[in-house]
Amino acid sequence: MQKTGTRGKRGAFLGLLLLTLGLGLPGSFAHRPGGHPQSNGTHGFFAAGGDVPEPGAYGFSGEPVKVLHVLERAGIRPGEWDLKGVPVGSVLEPGTCVLFRALEKTASIRLEPMDAFTRMTLGMKIPINQATAEELTALPGVGHVLAAHIVKHRDTRGRFEKESDLLGVPGIGRNTLNRLMPYVLLE
Repeated sequence: MQKTGTRGKRGAFLGLLLLTLGLGLPGSFAHRPGGHPQSNGTHGFFAAGGDVPEPGAYGFSGEPVKVLHVLERAGIRPGEWDLKGVPVGSVLEPGTCVLFRALEKTASIRLEPMDAFTRMTLGMKIPINQATAEELTALPGVGHVLAAHIVKHRDTRGRFEKESDLLGVPGIGRNTLNRLMPYVLLE
């Protein structure tokens, strides 16, 4: 019996992960870590959760992505639900999570940002001005202490408007800033 080394297992896992992420992406597109998703909702990753049969993150490309598209990918059949008052035609920004709630045959939705750990897994930037301390720990090299310093600085001094604003956070020097910026979204 032949043993598979750690490198072989890691390579197989990464290959499977890339293949899995590539499935369901019409017109396949590359979304590299730290890449800028387009703000017109024409491609990127969107999530569905709540009372959906298939919760998870879904990749789209092409036409603007609407609430209805995400719900359909998550297994919701619109004809089976009273969706009056639900903005199913609203165009979404990449990184949006659609939370579907069902009460008998009536439904409601809530839109919220995708959590930081999912965003990092998908190669999306983390919005540093909205992320919680726990979410900031998804950033490379950011532990609980540095995350707390970032949040405290943001709370006392205001939003981070430019990269250099992060240099005022205790524990962030030029090297740390350079390591973080490919993963941070200033918005």
